[in-house]
Amino acid sequence: MAQFGGHALFLSPRDTQLGRGEPIEDTARVLSEMVDAVMIRTFSHAGLEAYASASSVPVINALSDDYHPCQLLADVMTWTELRGSVKGRTAVWIGDGNNMCHSWINAARQFDFHLRICCPKGYEPRADIMAAAGDKVTLLHDPQEAVKQVDLITTDVWASMGQGGRAGKT
Repeated sequence: MAQFGGHALFLSPRDTQLGRGEPIEDTARVLSEMVDAVMIRTFSHAGLEAYASASSVPVINALSDDYHPCQLLADVMTWTELRGSVKGRTAVWIGDGNNMCHSWINAARQFDFHLRICCPKGYEPRADIMAAAGDKVTLLHDPQEAVKQVDLITTDVWASMGQGGRAGKT
């Protein structure tokens, strides 16, 4: 932001009326008058969408319970910088069907690569997100099979957002 001559302003829930029960749409309208863009890192994807629909400036999803697109863009940028174009290549996601997995699914569609998803049974990504990807995504449950002849292997923490209390438990 600073390299482009801009200034970032960090607001936590304590710094806004959101922490005091103000409707998210009101906060979006007020902040739209003060800034040129908003980046939100939140748990609730529905809340992010409500904010964006009331905002008159662009809203960037920095992280939500459904998606983590900025992290995904950084991952694809790193893949491209270190190994060349992702188009036509194969990546594997090993982990639960969380927000990062959903972002990898969307990236496979956007950047035209194949994604193998390997997760334990019962921890698959959302069916609607999988269905939208069509033949760009394959779901597997055997990690040794999933990693055969791939260009990239990626994963995430095994305790997803909101599951901190379950970390390390099986």
